[in-house]
Amino acid sequence: MKTMRKIYGTIFKTKAVKRSNERLNITELGVEVGIRVSVFYKWFKEYEKFGTRSFSGKGILKQSVD
Repeated sequence: MKTMRKIYGTIFKTKAVKRSNERLNITELGVEVGIRVSVFYKWFKEYEKFGTRSFSGKGILKQSVD
């Protein structure tokens, strides 16, 4: 039986990424909020690149800050 993928909203992702600035151990933060570390790093990279325009979802393309 397949497991359903969880869908996290923009607010949840942004808060999780911002909380990483307060933490030294990203693995613990991932366990605390219930996400795998690899997913967390993916979110972190996107937030670094696009800032407040990150995690738009719904197929909306982001413009880089360059």
